[in-house]
Amino acid sequence: MPRAALHLCLGLFLASPAAAARWDLTATFPWSYSVNGTEAATALGIGYLDSIWVAGNVTNAVGPTTGRDVLALYYSRTQTLVSWTAANPARPLMAVGYDRAGMDEGPPALAVHNHGFGSGDTEPEEYLVFTSTGEGLGELTTFRLRGPFLPVGGSGSSSPWHENQRGYPCGGAGVAVDGSGTPFSVGWVTANGVDQLFVVRQIRKNVGGTDSGPRVSATFWTGSLTLSVTGRAIAVDGIGNAWIAAQSGGDIVLFKYTPACYEDTFAGELFASPEPGWPRRFATAAWDEPLAGVRDVMGDFWVAGSMDADGAVWQFDENGNPAPGFPVRYSPGPATVFRGIVMDAARNCYVTGSVGNDTVVMGWDHAGAPLPGLPFFLPAGVDGAAGAGIVLDSTGAIWVAATVTAAPATWGGTRIALYRYAFVPDPPPVALGEVKIRGPEGAVLNLARGERMTILAWPPGGGSVVVRIRNLRGELIRELEDTGPGHQVVTLEWDGANAAGQPVASGAYACFVTGGGLSVMKRLVVVRRP
Repeated sequence: MPRAALHLCLGLFLASPAAAARWDLTATFPWSYSVNGTEAATALGIGYLDSIWVAGNVTNAVGPTTGRDVLALYYSRTQTLVSWTAANPARPLMAVGYDRAGMDEGPPALAVHNHGFGSGDTEPEEYLVFTSTGEGLGELTTFRLRGPFLPVGGSGSSSPWHENQRGYPCGGAGVAVDGSGTPFSVGWVTANGVDQLFVVRQIRKNVGGTDSGPRVSATFWTGSLTLSVTGRAIAVDGIGNAWIAAQSGGDIVLFKYTPACYEDTFAGELFASPEPGWPRRFATAAWDEPLAGVRDVMGDFWVAGSMDADGAVWQFDENGNPAPGFPVRYSPGPATVFRGIVMDAARNCYVTGSVGNDTVVMGWDHAGAPLPGLPFFLPAGVDGAAGAGIVLDSTGAIWVAATVTAAPATWGGTRIALYRYAFVPDPPPVALGEVKIRGPEGAVLNLARGERMTILAWPPGGGSVVVRIRNLRGELIRELEDTGPGHQVVTLEWDGANAAGQPVASGAYACFVTGGGLSVMKRLVVVRRP
């Protein structure tokens, strides 16, 4: 083969998608679930050992009603190791439904909190918040489950909790949990034709208990605004500071509640006010609709939703100031709405929602730059307009829950489906036990051009790696050492200087790499040519 053709083929190979970090768009699953073919997924949570919870609605799942019921599904980590097949559909370990007196239950929000109970084991608690039409009026309902899915309910217990204020319709939209397992619900109550923000903090009388009644702190907010205020997105930190993004007249209004905002007594109903200086309004010419919120490791509050007909993500610091470069928008053409958001440890955000009737996954880094490999779409027929949830597991894989409205023939009907997408990282630059020399000209170092040479090594035994460069007489010219914690690939650089910092003479040199189970010699050449 001619050399030019060989270089072309090599370049094509190195530039191929398989050689770079990417999302594997062949989903590990789907798992599907259906009772009677009328299910919709609305939220997704992840708990202890990557256990997965899905919340949604199902028609007539609990009793012979004519409305929607709330549905919660639980999958264990062990099931995540088993691939779904048409012949062996993975099913949830547990499913539980909730129906309020045969009435219609709205789409539930979901929060999962790992909590140690009396045995000392870590068991999750799950909180579902939704609108129920009990007594013919909307009420905010919190349904608390103990893990996995042992309903905490019945006479005199702490769940479900119903909130209906003065006979006015009241609806739930979001829920988050602090470090003690206290749920914070956000929604709205409609009074005199105006929607008011409605925040509820529910605390067990005995924090260590599992079935005691709640203490409730509720607050309304309209301020001086004449427009309706509806709460949507909420995030809570470990000590109970709560950030909320609401919508009012097409603008985002930000609220912050601190523990000092709530009286800590056993009274049945308390009222609180936002932190002084809050709320704060973020006004744009577009119609802003915040739908989901989360905080990152630096304490910034991220909100996903829509601006006009585009998907949008906002980033605010803990004082409510917008981050430079935000909001970011995704405008594929059809109307787009983001309904779920999750953050990783590097402050990258991942969102899911609907593009028309399709379901998309998109993401940005903390500076607002789109993440490589995104967006991608879920298989045809997965409808994010019915609601969608997204989480990351401990391996960095993305999980998405959505509704399949055009289900495969093996499924039938409209179903809840759960998909997992793995991230394929860049392959390591060297193999285990291997040493490579890399420079602008390979193993040739041109000092006239100020080049540097990189020595890559992967010690099979871990630990430090030592590089000794000798001339042909065996004299030691330079010694380099990596004293890192024994990570996989060790990277050392040589600038062509000896131990005194002076450039070496042109000629051939030997590079000895030892340590961590390595004992490798590579040949180097130093030249001086323009």
